[in-house]
Order: sequence, then structure tokens, then C-alpha cells
Amino acid sequence: MPSPPSAGSRRPTPSLWRQSRLRVDGPRSWDADITVRWNPAGGEPVTQRLRNGVLTHVRGTSPDAAAPDTEITLTESDLRAVLLGTLTPEELAARDSVTVTGDFGRLTDLLGHLAAPGPDFAIVTP
Repeated sequence: MPSPPSAGSRRPTPSLWRQSRLRVDGPRSWDADITVRWNPAGGEPVTQRLRNGVLTHVRGTSPDAAAPDTEITLTESDLRAVLLGTLTPEELAARDSVTVTGDFGRLTDLLGHLAAPGPDFAIVTP
């Protein structure tokens, strides 16, 4: 039986990207065009783009991935924390393990277009 991957070798799950997509305030984001490339340590890059009220993501650096406004290299746990809202962009930028190129303010802009998760949101109702 193969051993489970270590915490450092995991890649962010698709549910993390879907969760971000579901939180977009579409009408308020209609005119936004923001691209952030995440480079999780030991994982493949993921580019998120918010355009016309829709948040998409592309794995890798293929031509389908738009040129980023900012590129952020970080640990997977920091990536999860910032996308889930438990770590602010300012706290992220202050970490020694984080490297940023480009306009870091674009991350704040992107996160500003995401609504807080609704704890009472019923995904399935009987």
C-alpha cells in the first residue's frame, strides 16, 4: 500500500479553487481584470483570473494562463490561509518565506471581490 503524500507534497485541491470561484461578487466584479499567479512551494503554478465577474484558474504556465499582474511564491498552508481569509495579504507579505513579483496590491484587489463565505448557505436541501 503506498504511503500518503506528505503535507509538503500535496497540491491545493480543486475544491479550494471552486470555493474561491463561488465567493465572487459578480455584479461588483464586472469591470475587474485581475490576474494572480500562485507558486506553491513544491507544486505547480496556478493562475487565477477575475474578468467580467468570473473567476477562473489554470494550472501550469501554458498559453491558457494569462500573464499575471503579480506572482506569489509561498507555502501551501499560506496559500490556503489567504484564500480562506484566515491570513490577510499584509500578513502574507510580511512572511520571510513569501516572494512577490509584480503589483502585490492586485492580490488585495482580487480578494476584495470575494464575499465572505456564508456559514448558513445550504448546499443541499432535502
